[in-house]
Amino acid sequence: MLPAGQLEQLPGGSTAAGHHARVAPGRLGGHRALPAARGAVRDAPPGPRPERATRYDRYLEHQRRLLDTEEVAEAGRYWSRRLAGELPVLELARKQRPATPGYHGATVEAVLDADLTRRLNETALAASATAFVPLLAAYALALGYYGDAEEVIVGAPMAGRERPEAADVPAFTLAMLPLRLRMDPDVPLAEFTAQVRETVHDAYAAADHPFGWTLRRLPAATRSSAATPVFQTMLNMLPYPARETTAAGVGFRFVELDTGYTKYDCALYVQPHGTDRLLLQYAYQRELLEAQAARDVLASTLTALRALTDPARATGTTIRSLDLLPGGEHS
Repeated sequence: MLPAGQLEQLPGGSTAAGHHARVAPGRLGGHRALPAARGAVRDAPPGPRPERATRYDRYLEHQRRLLDTEEVAEAGRYWSRRLAGELPVLELARKQRPATPGYHGATVEAVLDADLTRRLNETALAASATAFVPLLAAYALALGYYGDAEEVIVGAPMAGRERPEAADVPAFTLAMLPLRLRMDPDVPLAEFTAQVRETVHDAYAAADHPFGWTLRRLPAATRSSAATPVFQTMLNMLPYPARETTAAGVGFRFVELDTGYTKYDCALYVQPHGTDRLLLQYAYQRELLEAQAARDVLASTLTALRALTDPARATGTTIRSLDLLPGGEHS
């Protein structure tokens, strides 16, 4: 249920990754994928490898210098502005939220057919973005619909390896970007997609500021043992290799392990399904949502995506007039 270490493309060719272990890509639905390695690992000498420690020392020095720059200070000010005021809390729950979540999870799935996948990619290209942007826009619309909210915050994991100094460092460099999205009911869908793109672009530009630092600056009132702070859902794209891959003489293939847990109230994962389709997997906490409610959220995400990727509907339909009832295919 907690996908790990999977690389994801954000607009501008940036890379994002899953929320946990750096190497193991995962799927959802109570599953966690771990790499089965073979080859050079068997013959590796015991004990630490000095060259890795040296690379890590250089990385730490790079980080120390980076965090002292005005660039990171300005990124911190950006996050303070974006997360100012009362933060919206995702309230999809059809059940009372327990005081202490158990994180027991389940999943529902859907496949984007080749035509919708093509339209998604064309819409992303027209917006000078990757598919992450229209997918995020569609997911946000569904969350707002079921949460009866005009604002949501969706977490997006970043790999933190965009700079050359971090490219080959044996370290956990992942960070989370809280993407705060406002959905003005009178805004056309095409304009909303453009707004989402700008939000993602600005967040990526400020990604060097550690999320933990941002979290420490927020009022204590934003924290609760009943829900994760700042955001309660995330969107993660998982384009991991379909075949066994090799790195540094080590072969990797991916196997599924069922964990049965999910960290957030819900999360949407997207990954390739064959050569021209995408698989969407919506993981959710069973303490909060019934299976049918989860299926409805996923179905409405697809409905929103169909509207966002239809140029005529995207320009002529406002958020208010978009019909997101499951099965609704009209505005």
